[in-house]
Amino acid sequence: MNKRKLDTYHHGDLRSDIIEKSSSIIAKNGSLDFSIRDISKLCGVSPAAIYRHFKTRNEIVVTIALEGIKILKNNFEEIRLSKNPSLIKLGMAYISFAKEYEGFFRAMNFRQIAEMEEYTEVETISEQLISYIFEFVAKGTPTNKVKMNTQTLIAYVHGVSFLSIDGCINLEEKEIEKSLKAILN
Repeated sequence: MNKRKLDTYHHGDLRSDIIEKSSSIIAKNGSLDFSIRDISKLCGVSPAAIYRHFKTRNEIVVTIALEGIKILKNNFEEIRLSKNPSLIKLGMAYISFAKEYEGFFRAMNFRQIAEMEEYTEVETISEQLISYIFEFVAKGTPTNKVKMNTQTLIAYVHGVSFLSIDGCINLEEKEIEKSLKAILN
């Protein structure tokens, strides 16, 4: 008797696994250098299974970047709604995000991403973040210092984030906080 295989492969949430594995590759390589075949091998599925969820590799990258920005914006929003919101906490959250979600962070900051066909947002991801930070800074800063404080905060936390995930520096939280206080005051 020909018995159909009852224990057919069931992946679970393949879409999430694709995003996780792809972001891990981005974090490991520091680049967007991976293929659908690479991801399918890591996920233990055929390339066709990947294509059921994403049309292209670029769509995967854009999805990772957009999910990353959602995570970071949620972190920023938690700070904004907290009892003691501050630019120091915002800066610390940015650096922590880069360390904890390195693949997402890197995907968000690749310049090529805004040029990808699959990315149809009006603003680039970087512009969205800068706009959010600018609005946050404007709420607690004298008007004549908003632009300068925003640019200073972004330059510092972005630089420290990349230097940290690239293994060039290893600053303690207290050191970062002290530096942020010095440059924002």
